[in-house]
Amino acid sequence: HAGGQSFDIHAVMSAPLSLYEQKWLWLAFFMAFAVRTPLWPFHIWLPEVHVQMLTAGSVTLTGILVKLGMYGFLTFNLQIFPEASAFFASAVFALAGISIIWTVMVAFAQTDVKRMLAYLSASYMGFITIGVFAGGENAIQGAVLQVINHGIVSAGMFILVGMVYDRLQTRNIAHMGGLVKPMPIYAFIFTIFVFASIGVPFTGSFIGEFMMLLGVFQVSLITFITCFLGCALTAMCMFWLYRKMVWGEVTSDPVGEMSDINKRELLILAPCVILVFFIGIMPDVFINITSATTKEIYSEYADYISIENGGMVR
Repeated sequence: HAGGQSFDIHAVMSAPLSLYEQKWLWLAFFMAFAVRTPLWPFHIWLPEVHVQMLTAGSVTLTGILVKLGMYGFLTFNLQIFPEASAFFASAVFALAGISIIWTVMVAFAQTDVKRMLAYLSASYMGFITIGVFAGGENAIQGAVLQVINHGIVSAGMFILVGMVYDRLQTRNIAHMGGLVKPMPIYAFIFTIFVFASIGVPFTGSFIGEFMMLLGVFQVSLITFITCFLGCALTAMCMFWLYRKMVWGEVTSDPVGEMSDINKRELLILAPCVILVFFIGIMPDVFINITSATTKEIYSEYADYISIENGGMVR
């Protein structure tokens, strides 16, 4: 179709594919990237892998590897198969909406802090997926910004969990209560990442979430409500974890004897903390870098999603 065998992505984008061909190819690509993202019901592998990995592996997985699914959606599904993407947009909204609510509810039931963070990460990736397929320039730009923010914040959270695990040799939330007493600096940094994860103003996630929610609202009110509910449930779960780990009662003797984070650990966390506030205060630095690409993606996809959704009716 691309004028001979070619792996050049621009040549593939110009291939004259019929809608029937686009649909089948779109489904194949979507399945592959949905596993990587991961979306429900393809998310089961993520918590299991996280609890088996060392901290460095979890940071690499959540900060970089799972983001390749979003790259695939943006680069392949939206740009090579824009008409099929518009055709399946409603189904993606439904699947991602289930992913948001289901995985965050499962997160509430976890006792392993690393497993809980893995489920919350899967829930948030569903939110970003909706932003990608919403079709508006704000939604796509917000989704790209949130891919960056989520990589920074989730990596920071897994680093913090790894630091406690190195001291306690357990990830059971019930055994981690009262960390503010022996580790006040750790508790302060933990607070920053909790606020960043729920999108408090002056953190990077606030800008990305606002742009995505605005873009989704312009497309579908029901999907917007689902995203808003997911954000609220995620905030509740994060605050529950924060209260249990930081401000809860000291539930084990080793907690009271733990040392606060050292200079090496502080140096590891410093770049993540700086980026959280840098993106929140100066988001234009990152938006200007990605705006040309997101506009190109939006221009390819916007006409089709407008037609499929009846002119973006809510």
